[in-house]
Parts: sequence; structure tokens; C-alpha cells
Amino acid sequence: MKRSFYIVLLIFLLNGCLDRAVDRRKIKITNSSNKNIYCLISQNDSIKNPYIEYTDSAIDKYYKINGNSTTFLKDSPRSWDGYIRNSVNGKMKLFIISEDSVDEHGLKEVLIRNIYTKVLKLDINDLNNNNWQIIYAGK
Repeated sequence: MKRSFYIVLLIFLLNGCLDRAVDRRKIKITNSSNKNIYCLISQNDSIKNPYIEYTDSAIDKYYKINGNSTTFLKDSPRSWDGYIRNSVNGKMKLFIISEDSVDEHGLKEVLIRNIYTKVLKLDINDLNNNNWQIIYAGK
């Protein structure tokens, strides 16, 4: 009985530590254009990340931002500081891809050929200075 109590106590303590280890900051993206876009982050110059599922349903669910709307980027690392520090030149890339490009070329071709509408190179200071908000107004 005592052993069960200590196991439960240990689980709660570890859960509390893990909770603090996860970065809760989120990037807020405002798409003020009337076109739908997709936003993906990367540590290098390639849009494609081997750890991400790029099916049509996943890309729509996690990366699509409708025109004239605001949402939080669902794709986020455990630690933004570490993610950005380990990015090429200390800046992560935020790729903005128009839905028109995906419709025209197909998702696979967009990822292979790095077809994007805009790329932003951001470090922690850039995000902090903009209150973790990115505004996309169109081309």
C-alpha cells in the first residue's frame, strides 16, 4: 500500500516537471489576405521535415489558415529557444505557402521543389518584439 502511494506521488512530481519543460508560447498568425495559406516552420532552408505527416488531411488540419482569420500555429517544438538556437544561422524559417500553389502543383511537388509564397527568418528576439504574432497581408 505504501509503495503504491509513493508511485502515485512520483508520477505527480514527474508530471509537474514535464509540464514546466514544455514551452507554452505559441505563434499567433493573422492572415489578413483573402486567400487561404499554409504555414510551416523549419530549422533549415527546406520546407519538408522528416518528422511531419504531409497528407492532405493533415496539412489542412494543422497548417491551413483561412483568409481573413487568425489562429495559433499548431506546429511547435518542445522548446522554442532550443529549436531556434539549433536552426541554421540561429533563425528558424516560417514558410508561407498559398493554397493556390498547392492546388496548382500538388502538395508533393510544393514540398520537393520548395515552392512558397514567402519565407520569414525569425529568432527569439524577432518573436518577442512582435509579441509572438505574425501578420500576413498577402504578396
